[in-house]
Amino acid sequence: MKTMVLKLLEVLRKGLKILKNRVKAKKEALLARLAGKESTSSQGERWLDHNANLVDKQQVLEALGAQWLLHIPPICF
Repeated sequence: MKTMVLKLLEVLRKGLKILKNRVKAKKEALLARLAGKESTSSQGERWLDHNANLVDKQQVLEALGAQWLLHIPPICF
């Protein structure tokens, strides 16, 4: 059971890393435009706020890892 859970957590970590790499170039380009006071489309801003914002996914992964380490049953959402 322990190795299975650890493998699943590792798969999730790898998947998050792949997702971060996929959004990185577009996110950096949009952020550079915003930093340079250039206009961006509302679609680009929405993308940054939602699809490119991976904080919630990172937090869920960290919570799952912490719960496993503490042997606390996961919270059902």
